[in-house]
Amino acid sequence: NKEVLPEIEEILNRFERLLKNERLNESDFNLMLKRGNKTLEIFYDEKKKDILEQDKIEFNFKNQGVVLGEAHLTGKIDRMRVLDGEIIVTDFKTGKNIEDWDPKDKYDKIKAWKYRNQLVFYKILVENSNDFGGKYLMSKGIIEFVEPEKEKIIDLELKIEDGEVERMKKIIEVIYKKIKNLDFPDISE
Repeated sequence: NKEVLPEIEEILNRFERLLKNERLNESDFNLMLKRGNKTLEIFYDEKKKDILEQDKIEFNFKNQGVVLGEAHLTGKIDRMRVLDGEIIVTDFKTGKNIEDWDPKDKYDKIKAWKYRNQLVFYKILVENSNDFGGKYLMSKGIIEFVEPEKEKIIDLELKIEDGEVERMKKIIEVIYKKIKNLDFPDISE
């Protein structure tokens, strides 16, 4: 039995029901409803052809046995797509878009750096997990900004280099040891 993508009306109705559970005041509710409906309509229209039944949505790595040194790693990935021995990871972001990995604005540079590290971390999760490790490679990740910029959804792709992965592994091991030994910096000042 093949899954069928729900119609946009059903998605908008579900969004409104979920938003009501957030206990917002009337003004915030109306603002978020209008913003969310516009975003969902544009996203649905632009991306509905790109949603595949076999995509893994909100995949949780809690029970995937990912261990790096002594550190047990976990995380939840928004979307994973398996294609020909490769996994492509997509992380959805709301809020202000960035259009490339080297933005001019200093705050956007920090955001780009965080997003890049997140995708590198996901590569470590995927390639060292029980279900996917040794079977699939993750050579690229995508940050997908779901709130449209000029009526367009922005996708920011990253080809992940081996050097970035090795650096992230070393950082994880060092930070894990510091946490385990309660070796925290003095922030009393």
